[in-house]
Amino acid sequence: MRPAIESVESIPATSAQHLQQLVQEHIDRLGPCCDLNHLDVSRVTIMDGLFQNSAFNGDISTWNTNKVVTAMGMFEGSAFDGDISLWRMPALKFANNMFRAAQFTGDISNWTFATPGPGNLSGAFYSEHFRSDMPLLKTFGCQKAALHPAYTGSFRDEYTLAMATQLFEKESALKTYLAHS
Repeated sequence: MRPAIESVESIPATSAQHLQQLVQEHIDRLGPCCDLNHLDVSRVTIMDGLFQNSAFNGDISTWNTNKVVTAMGMFEGSAFDGDISLWRMPALKFANNMFRAAQFTGDISNWTFATPGPGNLSGAFYSEHFRSDMPLLKTFGCQKAALHPAYTGSFRDEYTLAMATQLFEKESALKTYLAHS
């Protein structure tokens, strides 16, 4: 006979502060690799600094982040490198330093962002871990605006910025070709 699997009841986070408190309580009690998928974040609009400089590297893969507008410094300097590829961020406008100096190397190419203004992604991907496989244009969802001079601080180095430029030029050339075919 197999042991019964313990069911974890969903806990709704009512605000950014409440979510921060819940996350910290769980990490303190269960350790930095705990599963936080039972935290219902569907009403949270601000996740600024949530895991900043944290040892957290648990599971948050099924969080509903559709209403998050600002995630400034969310993973900055953190150990987090979990799978958040299924997240959707259609309301996200402010992601300054979101992954700055973070260990994160995951694929967020299917994310959608609201179109941020210049400066709202400053330092967002400034990390040695965001490099050759980063699908920047799809990630930004804001086309050539991502290459605006105001965004150059979003990337760690010229290599990453050049890669974004090259991807945009290829995509633009393909669209032009298809439009005239």
